[in-house]
Amino acid sequence: DTPGTAAAAAAAAAFPASAASFSSRWRCPSHCISALIQLNHTRRGPALEDCDCAQDENCKSTKRAIEPCLPRTSSGGSGGPGAGGVMGCTEARRRCDRDSRCNLALSRYLTYCGKLFNGLRCTDECRTVIEDMLAVPKAALLNDCVCDGLERPICESVKENMARLCFGAELGNGPGSSGSDGGLDDYYDEDYDDEQRGGGAGGEQLLDDDDGLPHP
Repeated sequence: DTPGTAAAAAAAAAFPASAASFSSRWRCPSHCISALIQLNHTRRGPALEDCDCAQDENCKSTKRAIEPCLPRTSSGGSGGPGAGGVMGCTEARRRCDRDSRCNLALSRYLTYCGKLFNGLRCTDECRTVIEDMLAVPKAALLNDCVCDGLERPICESVKENMARLCFGAELGNGPGSSGSDGGLDDYYDEDYDDEQRGGGAGGEQLLDDDDGLPHP
């Protein structure tokens, strides 16, 4: 009866098509997140997340399918595929922000782990910060949480980088997979050095990636 209602109906209609392909998996694909964002931007769309399906089986199956895309607010909830009683990272971050020790640990993490975010390496300083964070109860939630919500792709990328670069050996991914022992880190450095030698001005000194000082 209104443009807002029509838009909400159109966005809601996209849900089954977007979500059907992963109803048996716990991860949320980007195209479903996009549909969810569009729905939430309509006038009545947000209400569809919390409405009661009653006996509507199509509604129930759709809600189960999109559950992995929604922020999780507790560690004890049952739910759709893969919930497993694990807290979502959106809620874990919210709790960390309210805790002074966790907030400080998170600030240090953001300061010392920049190369980890870029997928380059896990420095000794970053590894130490992560180990210190695990000793803070609220910060440990960030390690065990499930990536959810709109920041899910970034969250998953950082978690994968951490597992591969910081704890690769412990996870059995083979020698050299933690950036400090070589592997991917050396690959990036070699490519960078080759480009500088081939295209840089003659006599230019390269800057070491760690200390920022010129080296011949």
